Amino acid sequence: MPGEERNPAEMVEQPAKVMRVGSMIKQLLEEVRAAPLDDAARARLLEIHQASIKEDLRQHPERARIADTVQSLPSDLRDPMRVRIGRADGRAFEIAVGLHPVAGGDGTLPCPGDVLEAALAACQELTVRMVAANMGLALDDVRVTVTGTSDLRGTLALDRATKVGIQKLEVRTHVVVRGGDAERARRLLASAERYCSILDTLRNPPEVRATFTFDHVADGRPADAPAPTDRSEDSRHG
Repeated sequence: MPGEERNPAEMVEQPAKVMRVGSMIKQLLEEVRAAPLDDAARARLLEIHQASIKEDLRQHPERARIADTVQSLPSDLRDPMRVRIGRADGRAFEIAVGLHPVAGGDGTLPCPGDVLEAALAACQELTVRMVAANMGLALDDVRVTVTGTSDLRGTLALDRATKVGIQKLEVRTHVVVRGGDAERARRLLASAERYCSILDTLRNPPEVRATFTFDHVADGRPADAPAPTDRSEDSRHG
């Protein structure tokens, strides 16, 4: 009836309409984000954007549960010194990884330890920046340094008593905060430590299931031939 208010939810007949509206809002936010803004306007835009994300996840907690997969990408199997790792879906990326120089690599590519340390450093800095933005703090500088200590005699099977993996990780985070007071800066760092997901993952390791399988192909048979002569699977939990 004229003048009668309707619940906006009742006006949406198809989920596709909601998706189109959401896409339009996202595009608008991207255009505004690309426009020249002062610090206050940029902080306000980020605040609105984060508030909308959090509200959506409160209403739909199932969307907060994610599962990301990274896998090997095709590379020259004759080269044992380097590999390509990444993802080939809509969020595609690629990382070339090589052996550490002490283990025989040429030093031109990050080694697996570098990638792990980079993930921790990146996550910590992103967390610092996001928490500072939510607190309305202006940052003049953020520096995160991660150092991993290893003994390669373990992974090179030279000494069975030596730990194979990284033995120690040190994370040093330093920020320069403009204005405000020292107590807010301390709260910033405390929150950044608490909400860094990679730091939490390393401190509180998740269940890890490692599955190793192989197909055995007889000599002289094409590698892509169907029905391998032998197959084995070994699953480990840690």
